[in-house]
Amino acid sequence: IGMSGTGDTSDITIPAIMISQADGEVLKGQLAAGLVVRLGGGQAGPPPDLAGQPDESSSRGPTLYNSRLKPDMAAPGAGILSVQVAAGTGGVRHSGTSMATPHVAGAAALLKQQHPGWTGSEIKSALMNSSVPCVTLGGRRYPETWTGAGRLDALAASRATVLARVASLPAEASLSYGSFEVSTATTSSQTLQLVNKGPQLTLDVAVSNSVAQPGVTFTPAFPRITVPANGTTNLSIRLSIDPTQLRARWEDPTASSVGGVPFQPLGEASGQIHFLGGPSALHVPFLAVVRALSSGKVGVPTLGIPADGRTTVRVPVTLAAGGGPEPLVSVFEYGASSPNQGLTFPNSAMDILAVGAANDLGSAGSVDAARVFFGLAVAGKWITPQRAFGNLDIEIDLNNDGIPDYTVASSTQGNISLDALEYPPVANDAFQTAVYVGKSGDSPATLTPGEPWNVLPPSFRDTAPFHNSVVVHGVHAKDIGLTATRTKFRYRGRTFGPANNDQTAWVTYDIARPQLDPTRRGLLGSPFFDSTNGMWMDVIRSNAPAGATSIRALVLHQHNKPGAQVETVTFRFDTADYDGNGLPDAWESTYFGRLGNAPADDPDHDGATNAQEAVAGTNPLDAASVFRLLSAAPASPGPGNIIRWLGTAGVKYSVERSASLSAPFTPVASGVVGVAGTNSFTDGSAPEGAVFYRLRIP
Repeated sequence: IGMSGTGDTSDITIPAIMISQADGEVLKGQLAAGLVVRLGGGQAGPPPDLAGQPDESSSRGPTLYNSRLKPDMAAPGAGILSVQVAAGTGGVRHSGTSMATPHVAGAAALLKQQHPGWTGSEIKSALMNSSVPCVTLGGRRYPETWTGAGRLDALAASRATVLARVASLPAEASLSYGSFEVSTATTSSQTLQLVNKGPQLTLDVAVSNSVAQPGVTFTPAFPRITVPANGTTNLSIRLSIDPTQLRARWEDPTASSVGGVPFQPLGEASGQIHFLGGPSALHVPFLAVVRALSSGKVGVPTLGIPADGRTTVRVPVTLAAGGGPEPLVSVFEYGASSPNQGLTFPNSAMDILAVGAANDLGSAGSVDAARVFFGLAVAGKWITPQRAFGNLDIEIDLNNDGIPDYTVASSTQGNISLDALEYPPVANDAFQTAVYVGKSGDSPATLTPGEPWNVLPPSFRDTAPFHNSVVVHGVHAKDIGLTATRTKFRYRGRTFGPANNDQTAWVTYDIARPQLDPTRRGLLGSPFFDSTNGMWMDVIRSNAPAGATSIRALVLHQHNKPGAQVETVTFRFDTADYDGNGLPDAWESTYFGRLGNAPADDPDHDGATNAQEAVAGTNPLDAASVFRLLSAAPASPGPGNIIRWLGTAGVKYSVERSASLSAPFTPVASGVVGVAGTNSFTDGSAPEGAVFYRLRIP
């Protein structure tokens, strides 16, 4: 068949089959024996080595609003040969819960036949208690949110004589602790009830963790229990959470990425409670969804900025004691705000509070390589950012006509790979920003992939994509229509939910003239920072509109409690010393993390006061960082003298010379840009004989 694509080849069929690598190796080993392989119709099915693993189309838990553990269990449901309607003895293969459910229903019917007096809840417990683990090809157990108690084993269920269930909910055979967003140590207990249908038994209690999380433990009240004949025994299982020990980096045990996009794992702690020593397997799955909260707050909310074109400043974040490890904060040039409508959950998740923008053109070097970041905050938390439950979008207007030209949309790798933005069945937890032509709410024909959700991969930092109310979208500038000659546009936040929509006013932004740039020192070139280290940003006063009196930064605390995640920082133009203590605010904020320091103090005892160190741009908390002339000596080889001094990177120095201390000093050089540590300058025009030098900071 020609590969040119010409001619009608519709009547030509090419048989093909895919087998596993393991099966292929077996066949290769038999080639010398004259192996003949026959491809027969109706023989296709899932590879045997994938048996017991969840199909990629299978949904995962927990439940949306109360984080109950689902599914209850798993059963064969992929490529199942079943009866075909109007085909006589013919069959057809299907996949899905329509295939898995009959397996469980059949097993339940067999148990009911075996135990006519058992209730439906007891049969459910027997099926779940006796299920077998589902494991990856690498031998790791799938999380309970994928397969519940495990895979159906009807024979094992038929041997059950002891049942385990939730004492307060006899119809449940799994421990669902719910979701926890905590900043202090927290405990919660649930009680299991064991129902004995036979003689007295003594059972050992053990805990296995399918998804173990540091700082999260599940502890039985007793390591061994006795269940009387035809009686019941209760056992309390206590959940303990220490948020200071939770992970700062998450990775799902079964998948780190999907199609190259980081898989965003739920903050899941799950496993099984095992009862050992009985006549058959007996276990109960458990689940808690945990997220560590922090209490970050901007340390200096207002400060003055000098008249220089660009000022680099660190704004501190104060953190309350406790909370999670490595909380994050992101910074943007403030865009717009929207009033809190006072809605209740879940509608509050579509109620916009603020939007902002940032970009990395300064470090990327070209518009084609640059990224644009948008921060969006809403009033209430979402459970999952899946688009089926709400759109968290940014609309782009390139020509100021008020009609969106592009939309920066919340999406997933599954939707983007199939250009199916609004099709929930293909969505997955590889959350990703998408870009398309048109307005929010459209059903575009083509999607362009943007950055992963919140930009930073979860293996690097946990950005808490679930149970949150702030998001950072990242896109390539060229994908929203920007070019070297078109760098200015308008944007607005836009949300759509089942019962509430919202939008902000349009905001003008120019990636070539940002008033604020946090990306130069942000994590992985993003607007994110570790809260403990504060936020570094370049305030570019020269890019502010004519007549502007200040610049505002939008600050989003990624790990704060929803409702306390949005703050602003105001940089005033009318003064460099907002608190009036004689020290520049930007210098105070950078080094002390606060204003109001005494100019005459010398906290590092290096002989230079705060006032002197502020002029020199040195660190007042480091005795080795001081403006000091080290030496002046004849250059060797060559004419002139070499002057050396301790200086600061970026500070401009003037070198002056005099024949005597009583004579005037004359400039030798000005605008000498300093480096951190030892600096040097060669005075090639120095006269013969003794001379004196001094350094000045203009």
